[in-house]
Amino acid sequence: MNTNIDQRLRPNGNPQRLIISEEENKAVIAFLKTLAGEKLYTAEIWSNPFP
Repeated sequence: MNTNIDQRLRPNGNPQRLIISEEENKAVIAFLKTLAGEKLYTAEIWSNPFP
């Protein structure tokens, strides 16, 4: 049981569960992994949000 979950995500003290398929779960994990890493901060492609 994760005690760091925001209370707004714990109705009646129970953590909410996402009802998603295995494919959707893998897609979420893949997306989250794109938010990390040094290239996010150093690659020129990400230097200008208005190309």
